[in-house]
Formats: sequence, C-alpha cells, structure tokens
Amino acid sequence: MTGLPKQRGGEPRLDVVFSEAWRNLVTGTSRGLLLALAFFCFCGGTAVAQSRIVVDFTNQALAFRASGAAIWVISQPGGINGQQCDNLAAAPGILAAGAIRPGPPLALAVLPSGPINSWQVTPGFTRLLNPSGPPNASGVWLASDLADRAVVLSSTTSLGLTDGTNMAVAGVYDWPTDGRLPILAYSIVAPVTSTQPYDQCWVLAWPQPEQATQVLSLPLLPTVTGAGVTPAAPTSAQLNQTLGTRFDGPARFASLPILPLELACIVVATILGFASIRLRRLELAANLHLGVARSTINLQVLIETTIWALLAALPASAVCLFAAKLGNTANCWAALYPGIRSLVLAIIGAALGALISAVLTRENHLFHYFKQR
Repeated sequence: MTGLPKQRGGEPRLDVVFSEAWRNLVTGTSRGLLLALAFFCFCGGTAVAQSRIVVDFTNQALAFRASGAAIWVISQPGGINGQQCDNLAAAPGILAAGAIRPGPPLALAVLPSGPINSWQVTPGFTRLLNPSGPPNASGVWLASDLADRAVVLSSTTSLGLTDGTNMAVAGVYDWPTDGRLPILAYSIVAPVTSTQPYDQCWVLAWPQPEQATQVLSLPLLPTVTGAGVTPAAPTSAQLNQTLGTRFDGPARFASLPILPLELACIVVATILGFASIRLRRLELAANLHLGVARSTINLQVLIETTIWALLAALPASAVCLFAAKLGNTANCWAALYPGIRSLVLAIIGAALGALISAVLTRENHLFHYFKQR
C-alpha cells in the first residue's frame, strides 16, 4: 500500500485504490494466486459435487417415470367409464389418463402369417404413449418391436391390412421389457370415441405417483348383479414395480446434502478471506500508522479479495456447467443453480471474512504484530 497518500485520514481516488490493489495481486503481496487456487479446489469442488448430486437425482426421477412406474392401472372388465377416466387428467398431480379395452385382431399385409393384438383406447390414452407428442394425432399407434418387424418408418402415414383396407398411422411407441406389464408389447393401439365401457383405466401421476390411487375409483361404473351375488372388486396395480412402488421426489430432494455442502463452501471461503488479511496485519497496521484512512484500507481489501475470488470462481463455474450437462437428460439449469449459488455466496463470504479481519486490525497493536511476525 505504499502508493497511497500518507496524510492522516487522506481519501485517495478510487482509481488509485484499484491500481494499488491490482499491484498487490500482481506482485504476490496479497498471495492472490495461492488463495485463488485454494478457493478453486475446495469451493469449485463443492459446487461440482452439488451439481452432480442434482444430476443423479434428476436421472433417477426420469428413469422412474420412463419405466412406467408412475402409472397406476385399475382393472374392472366392462366397468370403466372412458370419458371419466380421461377427465382424471385435469386433477392436480395427474399428467395423463386414459381407458383401454381389447380390440379385434388385425392382420397386416406385410405380416400375413398371423393376426396382431389390438387395443381400443380413449383419446387421452395417447398421452401415456407419447407425452410430448400432439394430443389429437389421428391414426393408430404401433409398438416399436412390431414397427421394426413391419418395417414401419417414422415417415409412414398408413399401413395396409390383409382385407385390402388401410389404416392411418399416428406414431410408434416404445414398450421395452424392463419389468412393466407386457400388455402393450407387439400390439396396435387404436384411439376410439366409443361410449361403451372399458376394462382398465391408466393414470400417470407425477411427481408423487401415489396420488393416482386417490382417484382410481372415480371412473368406475355401477355394478349390477343378481340377488346374493357379490360383484367382483376392482383391482389396481402399478405398471412397473421394479424401481419401487413410489418416488417421493420432494422428500428425496430435501434429503440431498446440498445445504451442508453450501454451508461448508461459505465457511471455508470466509476463513480464506479472513486468513488472507490476518497474515498481512502488520502491513495494514503500518499503513494505519502512516495515516492511511481505514475506509481506504477496507475498500482495497474488498477489491483484492473479490478479484482473486472471482478469478477462481469463473473457471470453477465452467467446470460446474460441464458437470451439470454431463449425463443429464433434463434441463441443466436445475443442476447448475446450486453450484453457481454456492460460488456466489462463497465470494461474498471471502470478502466478508477479509473485511472482518481488516476491521479487527488495530494501529496500536503495530509493535505486537511486529514481534509476532
């Protein structure tokens, strides 16, 4: 700080303070390179860990939903109101719902050796097959294994039957053998507008799949039986149980160690900032003795600390962005945000720690600092 005015209480221009702070960083007086490296290693590593934790959590959630584990099926042969089942999609927490029943076997002209199972579904059921597709696409849907054998491409708009008729093709859906019920494997799904009863109602509830069980009984039709005859009770089942019966997203996310890692990042950054000025307390006390205003010293300390913390946080943010994108099939911002927030708070913590250390430095302790150097 030799470049600052020496008169008691002098207030140098802001550009002079910046120039002196930069000189201290360049010459190594403030140990900026070493501090930036420590900040990058710990705070940057903590931010990357937070992003990877969120990526893993997101992938688990998407895998649970993609497997069909968030779909619940209520079965009551001839006892499901299709329109009411479709209307369940308007309930809170329900993303899609639709009813299904067996349809007539269909013989494709390209596969004349045997008929193919078909299913008649309500219009809302197509949202279960293709959540991101158009809601009102006309035509039938083919299972991917059937489409591969029939050489149906994404550009195919119609498919011929052995009786000479053609049926429009709306799209192809995946039905892997991952533990889900094989009901729609190697099948044709045909949306219909019939008011006849259906056999099953499928409900996709997310992010809390157990919400589906609260509405499954709504589309059931009244059952009429003879005297002394007990009607068969409807049954409900999860479409795929291999990943568990529920995925409590909010509870799982709340249990992630994001906050402890963030607090650790802030604490370490604050300690770095405090220690960086504590090691220079003799220099600061000497400048106070020479007449440099305390406000000037505090401002310079803040500038120096913010610069070396920013120089470390910028590459750390780039690494954090890479970590948030790596293997992430969802929007990376949700994974990037905790890491960036920790880095920003760490910069503030480092500056605050340095300021506290500067404020605690006393001019009248100059000779005590000299003896302890």
